[in-house]
Amino acid sequence: MAERYRRILSIEEMYFQEESPLLLEKAALLFDQKKEINIFQAKFINIQSTPIAAVYVDITCFDIVGKNLGTVQGIYLDMDVQQNFSFGSNVPVEIPYVDARKFAFKITKIVYTNGNMNEPNLPMHSIPQVENLNASYPHIEQYVREVSLLNPRVKCKNILIENKEYWICPCGTLNAKKNKMCRNCDLSIDKLTKLSDRSYLDQRHMEYEEEVRRKKQIKQQEEEARLREVHLKNKKLVKIFSVCAVVLVVVFLLANYVIFPQYYSSKAEEYINDKDFGSAEKTYQKITSQIRKSKEVDGYYNYCIKFLGKNDIDSAEQCYIKIQDTERAKDNELNNLWKEACINEANNNQDNMILCYSHIKNQDILENKELNNAFMECGKKLLIDMDFENAEALYLSKVTDKYSTSLENIYYESAKQLIEKGNYIEAIDNCFNYISAEHLTELSNNLKNAYILSLDKSPWNSNRFSKIEKYLSQEKIFSIKKILYSKGKKNLNVNGANTFSENCFAQLKNYKDSNEYNKLLRVISNDNLTQRYKSLRKMKLPFAKKYSKENDALKKYRQICGNWISYDYGWVITVNISMDKGAHIIYYFNENHYRKGKKFSDEVEDICYKSNELYESFWDHKITLTASGKLKLRFNDNSGSYTCSRR
Repeated sequence: MAERYRRILSIEEMYFQEESPLLLEKAALLFDQKKEINIFQAKFINIQSTPIAAVYVDITCFDIVGKNLGTVQGIYLDMDVQQNFSFGSNVPVEIPYVDARKFAFKITKIVYTNGNMNEPNLPMHSIPQVENLNASYPHIEQYVREVSLLNPRVKCKNILIENKEYWICPCGTLNAKKNKMCRNCDLSIDKLTKLSDRSYLDQRHMEYEEEVRRKKQIKQQEEEARLREVHLKNKKLVKIFSVCAVVLVVVFLLANYVIFPQYYSSKAEEYINDKDFGSAEKTYQKITSQIRKSKEVDGYYNYCIKFLGKNDIDSAEQCYIKIQDTERAKDNELNNLWKEACINEANNNQDNMILCYSHIKNQDILENKELNNAFMECGKKLLIDMDFENAEALYLSKVTDKYSTSLENIYYESAKQLIEKGNYIEAIDNCFNYISAEHLTELSNNLKNAYILSLDKSPWNSNRFSKIEKYLSQEKIFSIKKILYSKGKKNLNVNGANTFSENCFAQLKNYKDSNEYNKLLRVISNDNLTQRYKSLRKMKLPFAKKYSKENDALKKYRQICGNWISYDYGWVITVNISMDKGAHIIYYFNENHYRKGKKFSDEVEDICYKSNELYESFWDHKITLTASGKLKLRFNDNSGSYTCSRR
């Protein structure tokens, strides 16, 4: 940005119009050194609750002396700007007037995401910058204290500013006059207006000073009493030398058991407040061992409560570890805070929910319905996300027995949503064991529909029928079998894979003629073409006839087997090699020359013709005469082995 753009002008003042939902927070005029043009960039903020989709702004340009140079339209489209969110800072508007140095703004059209449109045509007025808090303002410290009492999270930046169109909250946020609550910090303008009353601040300041004086007086009285006591002790001890030794011992003990412990415990608590737990531990180690434990317990206990009140679970846990074996860790105040933190974590990010749970009294876990409901809802979310192990181990296993009916509903609702997403096997494996028979019956139709939808996604999904069958009514089982039967028949393929059909018919058992189709699928997967051909001829299924007639491998098988012609002088066997080559092999032999069972392939005269040229056979072949008088021809080519026979 620094290399390409040079800043000409920065507009730090804000622009606003009461009837408009927009606030122009800042703008700038830049020079694009690459395109050699001026561009204008503005940052607008949506200060009302309706999201904005598009904004049209007229930007009127003036030169340095105020001469009107013309108007440019800024268009901001395709947005979804929520309340308190900004837009426009990354949308450059080209300014054709090179000497433009002053600008006026008018909102001409606003389009909301709900489809509504507003054409206010309103000029925006500049708003002077808000001055920071001024120490000269009467009772400025009291003003800051009063704002903090209204909302401790607000860092007071300025005094309340009001006029007819807007008011600026002490947090620094501009709000339309019609809005009674600050859109940033929710402070009420009515309550803030009260702080502008000098007499009210005077009264509150007097009350504050009186409280400070009272505490100071009490502390002074306590210090005086302590000093008097020390003085009296010293006065008595000074009387004799022996008593002086006692005084030294007392001073030593006082330092080791009162002064130093008090100092180090205060220092350690400062470290705890800063979350420097290592330094706190080292500081506590400096206290005399006899009183160290009580100081540590008091410090860690108080800050554990403080951190829990701020929902700082990690810091609270660091403190609780130090006192978990003491009686203070079991008191009701701390227990209630852990319980509130556990429920709060369940409703938010759940990161520290189990940690909080581990510090709650068992009796409260058993009797607190809100706590049990929180665990059930967390478990349900994990069930739906298919994190079943953590759902059970982290959350659902902690639900008490008296809520078992509600827990059954959690598994039922989770299973229902899992089935709707298509994860019905996961629902069966992880939820169905906890669901009542009545609810399982209600899920029957959901299971059926999910299973049917899954059939078209993967052929292996059909194998899941046995997994869901026991949860289906007879009517649903019959309906699925009918679909499987229909899909199995529909997807039978003469020359392609029949995996889906195999899976479908494998689920049907004795449904109609499914056994016949199972047998058919086993037959057509047989690599032995001869056996396949013979088995198919015996089957009566329509597809068996179609397969025998149309399958490419069987077509080739019938073609290769050729014709066997018997003559008086012997046999002539003609075998077609392929249609495109047009070649054939002719075997001449006289069976009177051979004994039964004797191989005679070496004695057969092979004559091979192709384009009237003689060439050697390129097939491995063997001709034999069996003991039963059957002549067998076996040969191989690249697609398989074939056997032909004749008597």
